[in-house]
Amino acid sequence: MSVRSVGNNNAAPLSFVQEITKATETPATSGPSAATGGARALQESNPYQSMFGQDSFESSGTGGMEAIGGLQDLATQVTQLVDAMTQLTNLLSGGEGGVGGVPELGGATGGAPAAAGPQASAGSTSSPGAGAAGKKGEVGPPPGSINAKDYGVVGDGKTDDQAALQKAFDAAKATGKPLYLGPGTYNHSGVLTLDGASLVGNGDKTVLKATNPDQGAIKLTGDGASISNMKTEFASAPSRSSMPDAAAVLVQNASGASVSNMTIQGAASNGVRLDNSTGATVSNNLVVGTNADGIALMNGSSSNTVKNNVVSQAGDDSYSDNSYNGDAKQDGGNTFENNVSMDNAYGRGIVLAGSKNDKVIGNTVSGSKWIGISGDSDPNSGTMASSGHDIKGNTVINNPNGPAVQYSMAGGGVDGTKTSGSLPDLASVLGWDPGAIPARTSFNPVYQPGTGSGANNSGGNRS
Repeated sequence: MSVRSVGNNNAAPLSFVQEITKATETPATSGPSAATGGARALQESNPYQSMFGQDSFESSGTGGMEAIGGLQDLATQVTQLVDAMTQLTNLLSGGEGGVGGVPELGGATGGAPAAAGPQASAGSTSSPGAGAAGKKGEVGPPPGSINAKDYGVVGDGKTDDQAALQKAFDAAKATGKPLYLGPGTYNHSGVLTLDGASLVGNGDKTVLKATNPDQGAIKLTGDGASISNMKTEFASAPSRSSMPDAAAVLVQNASGASVSNMTIQGAASNGVRLDNSTGATVSNNLVVGTNADGIALMNGSSSNTVKNNVVSQAGDDSYSDNSYNGDAKQDGGNTFENNVSMDNAYGRGIVLAGSKNDKVIGNTVSGSKWIGISGDSDPNSGTMASSGHDIKGNTVINNPNGPAVQYSMAGGGVDGTKTSGSLPDLASVLGWDPGAIPARTSFNPVYQPGTGSGANNSGGNRS
């Protein structure tokens, strides 16, 4: 019988049970003294002896015979205890054959209980079909990873972990190993840079909290950088920023980056921002209540994929791919597929202003303040000429103030737009259950969408 103890993968002390049983199996030629000697030997050698009363280990006479009976009873009791431990472990780990350990008690990885999604709050909106998929998993450290705790991070929601986090990020690059950031709230007062390394959290129990909204970005750069399976939060941002360092996750001058299975709650600028990056994948993320666009591509970003995301209550457009006359390169060849835009606080669902040859396929836009999906240039904001966009099979509902789709530029086209229906099951889109989505005013009651720096997407490093 293989048994795991609750909270870890160490084998239960079955050898002790076997020792007790062996001690009570007295040979026929042995007298009481032999049994007494066996009891004394067990007492002297057994490291678990202090767990039991001394009376079970009497050394002579009738006490020795009673010791045999006591040991037999003890063997039975310990066997029953082990069986009970087995049943309890199976119950907590999902049944016989499941991965052992209870992560919240310090257990092993894999097959672990799920992490909590975004917390419900006053005025929150429910996820259609919530519960259809499991929540983001508390998967524990990935194989071969290093642990941020070993580099001095605290994660108590009070300490500024800026220096320790950056030290851990640098170690991940130096070692070439994934960096695991376990449960906790990790305050950081500035931009953190992840250069060509991988950062993995433990679901929404791992929170990176920016205490300076103008310097709150987790910046992915270099080749193959990735961040996944955690939550970011911002201190309440009173104004909108147009600067890249005010994004929650910034993918800048990067190739092959990945942003996945994130809950991004608030940002002075964008939730996820791609600057001059190629081959990135932004997938299965929930972005709520940013002050600027939810997920934004710009400054020459090309051949990126934005897929299976949900953006709710963005302060401007939910998704954008914009190129301006002053940019060094034009964005192009980016794909937006199977995303959801919900209840913009300002702006449009999906905007492709000044980019070229993008694909917008199978997305749902609900509650846009203006146009549902726009593929045209924006002369008022000084964009380049849009062209070649392929806009197909999208659903645009609940947008009474503008057309479902607007695209009149050269090349590409619009086909198969639906203007009736309902939101899809968000859990099916994300691959995990977001639970109740909080109202943006519950964590940022100050900022008025549509105001502040970059509100018209003009000039410099816009959002």
